[in-house]
Amino acid sequence: KKQGLLLKDDSFEPSHKIKWYVDEISFKLLFNSFNKLTNEIITIQPNQNIIINNFLSFITFPTEHVNYHKIDDENAVKRYKDTHTFGIKLVLDNHIKFGYTSDTAINDNIINGLKECNYIVANISGIKKEDYLLISQKDNHLGYMGCKKIIDIVNPKLMIVSEFWNGNYDIRFDVCCQLNKEAKNTFVIPGDIGLNINLKEDTIRCSKCGSFSKSSDIQVARQNSAFNDISYICNNCIYGHKT
Repeated sequence: KKQGLLLKDDSFEPSHKIKWYVDEISFKLLFNSFNKLTNEIITIQPNQNIIINNFLSFITFPTEHVNYHKIDDENAVKRYKDTHTFGIKLVLDNHIKFGYTSDTAINDNIINGLKECNYIVANISGIKKEDYLLISQKDNHLGYMGCKKIIDIVNPKLMIVSEFWNGNYDIRFDVCCQLNKEAKNTFVIPGDIGLNINLKEDTIRCSKCGSFSKSSDIQVARQNSAFNDISYICNNCIYGHKT
């Protein structure tokens, strides 16, 4: 409450402003919604290199966000591509490269934008049978084949698969398990609320004990029931048969 009163005082000077980096369309939609005293909105384009400080910068790359819109009563649809969307490659401490695909179909821009990334968050969306069986690739989202292509070419240390379309069933564990089996050097895990990664130390927080362990020592546990939390378990919280 005290802080809220201060914001109404014209003499209040914030110690810093929160900077929001957005595309042109988002800028037009959001600009009038922000308190300019405490926020700064900055427009960015694909293929830009933004330096935040000595420890953090990011590079944007164009993506292919595809929309389908119904145009008549016969269920005919129009397909069009957004031209203002982009993914990002964060560079931390000048050596940790973290890529985010955003909602996109796979293309060469995605692959080139993610090159040299140690960690990648990939928006997979829905999975079709032909896509999962590596027969035909989706044209509007990464899907299974798009994620696999990123793994095969970019070869990140860790891929966090996110933004599942679970309209038919909770497919997160099984899809990531199969991707992980097909990956040569990449550890593939489903993203979930509560996933905590220390990029500097390459560790993941255990869902059971709360301690951090090397990502190579973490195991992913299937959820108790559909749409429940995914668990990330360290070696101290499990044991197996002697070999």
